[in-house]
Amino acid sequence: MGRLLSMAASFVVLAGLAACSSPGRTAGGPPALPSSTSSPGLGLYAGTRPAAAPHGSVTVGTIRTTDGLVRSYRLFVPDSRLDRAPLLVALHGGLGSAEQFEANSGFDGLAASHGFVVVYPEGTGFLPDGRGGARTWNAGDCCGPAAARDVDDVGFVLAVVRAVSAAQPVDPDRVYLTGHSNGGMLAVRIACEAPGPFAAVAVQSATLTVDECSPARPISLLQIHGTADGNVPFEGGLGNGPAQVSYAPPRTAAATISAADGCARRTTTTVDPVNPDLVLERWRRCSAGSDVRFLAVTGAGHAWMGHAPSSAAAQLLVGPAYERLDASRAVWSFVSAHSRAQR
Repeated sequence: MGRLLSMAASFVVLAGLAACSSPGRTAGGPPALPSSTSSPGLGLYAGTRPAAAPHGSVTVGTIRTTDGLVRSYRLFVPDSRLDRAPLLVALHGGLGSAEQFEANSGFDGLAASHGFVVVYPEGTGFLPDGRGGARTWNAGDCCGPAAARDVDDVGFVLAVVRAVSAAQPVDPDRVYLTGHSNGGMLAVRIACEAPGPFAAVAVQSATLTVDECSPARPISLLQIHGTADGNVPFEGGLGNGPAQVSYAPPRTAAATISAADGCARRTTTTVDPVNPDLVLERWRRCSAGSDVRFLAVTGAGHAWMGHAPSSAAAQLLVGPAYERLDASRAVWSFVSAHSRAQR
């Protein structure tokens, strides 16, 4: 109990910084991308259009989970929603929030451009009932109070998918999962333990944080990771973020999923001819047509790429954003190319 209280106190202090940065929605559209963000030559934006003004509705839903907590999520439905709409589940990073990731990622603008629905589940805080700041996810070995209390976040995310699918005309073959940092680690855990509803998963600044990874079926995965990420070091080891966790090298997640998917062990590596910072590794001949990729971004840190942190306080936690890749658009390009009906 003492260790949990100490951990919670540390996260509360840092959550104060994060709370100062909670951005809310900017009038007139999604966060502007830096002017230097370019379209990579590797086809990382294939099949996508730039984000549009996020015209639509935002609602907040709640779910009582099997572990007795009342959990919430934010749901954005664009005015341009398709009749059978894809669903993107987007998990914020540790110390973030659903509202923060909604504003910072720009996914609402992409949803408006492409007609999909996006839901942002909320992590749990430091209080026993899940409230309070310092929201984290139980991704296994990380992070914070959620992991220490063994919160059933896998079950919560699956419950959110069921709730949104019951309320919206969601195409069950095109449900996707993404996440940043601790949220990305939970997404990887779900890929390992409960991939059933999802056609593809894409994460940034995450790694494998569970001991066992045996997906019940092949699952496509894109990992994006910066070589200068200090919070989740590119080569693995102790991160300099508040979680104070020693991580497996991020590529471990893609390599583990590829092995479970029955991919060929030999990979192909391609340097982007437009932006040589981007180096894409791909596993080939995977079972049932799954697709596993690891994108290394030279010089990039921990912040969500292509989208500046919402304040100077937030930048203290995650560093400046790499400007020459829009992670959100790359995520949507990858996941939207997959459907469970293809398998």
